[in-house]
Amino acid sequence: MLKDEWYYLHEGKTEYDYSRKFIEEDDRVLDIGAGRGAFRHYLSEKNYYQGLDLSSKAIELAKKDGANVLPIPIEEFSEENKERFDVVSIFQVIEHISSLDKFMCSAIDCIVKGGLLIVATPDNDGFIKYVSNFCLNLPPHHTLHWNERSLRSMAEKYNLEVLDIYREPVSSVHRQWWYNTMSTTYLNRLLRRDFRMIDYRFTYKTVRLAAKILAQFYKLSGAHKKSFGQSIIMVCRKPDV
Repeated sequence: MLKDEWYYLHEGKTEYDYSRKFIEEDDRVLDIGAGRGAFRHYLSEKNYYQGLDLSSKAIELAKKDGANVLPIPIEEFSEENKERFDVVSIFQVIEHISSLDKFMCSAIDCIVKGGLLIVATPDNDGFIKYVSNFCLNLPPHHTLHWNERSLRSMAEKYNLEVLDIYREPVSSVHRQWWYNTMSTTYLNRLLRRDFRMIDYRFTYKTVRLAAKILAQFYKLSGAHKKSFGQSIIMVCRKPDV
């Protein structure tokens, strides 16, 4: 796990609260990349919850919390669990996957006919596309970048019906980051500095420092309330036949 593992293991994620409204009380839920199994706290006690995660830290925390999380890859798990789950959730995972086709086919195999697939991933049409030197959004950590168009293309490829696409607002945990990023973007445009995903120019640190100062005033405007946040969520249905 990275030093930023708190983000992958904490419980207050937008996708948890948003996704539960699509899940019926008696649905069987498979959570791929479950972390400590925090999503189960958003479900009914009548739901059967099964988590999968390959992180030893996540498995350790899941055991302490009494969560049903197994250290098994979905490609292996699907072999004996085809069409056993009403809902499969994949939160903050597909951006890490290099062999996406095998991964997605295995996940979809586990869904009953007419069941749901819910995917959440960083939104690269959101503010993170303006963040320079963001190593967590670069290979080898993130091997793929996603937005609404690419998610819809994926759904079409696997013959899934898109029921909803939701772009989260700026969350409280990302608010200061958003203001720093937007202030940096403003100063870059003002100074006619082109955006670079990897930026080691002499002026980079100076602009960032100035942006942090500017952000303290900018956040008084509440502008983040009109912007999209870090993640995008797609809800799809598997065909009935």
